[in-house]
Amino acid sequence: MTAYRCYLLDDDEKIKKSEIIECLTDAAALEEAVRKFVSDGYPIIEIWEKERRIGKVRHSQDPLGTDAQKHEEASIEAPKPNTDS
Repeated sequence: MTAYRCYLLDDDEKIKKSEIIECLTDAAALEEAVRKFVSDGYPIIEIWEKERRIGKVRHSQDPLGTDAQKHEEASIEAPKPNTDS
């Protein structure tokens, strides 16, 4: 298993908290970060493995609370692969 650090950011992209998760793959780390932290109230989550950024998750919740259930959307930004060889 690989340790990934999740940085929980505010709207200004300032780090408010960090958490460690352990996963087998980068894709699993992104999924786990969404599963664990999207409902914590932080609009942006960055996932890192050492100095390598795996991705950034941005999500929004229904600001007016008009849905009976919480409506959440998440979008994942992954870095472009390095093709310089």
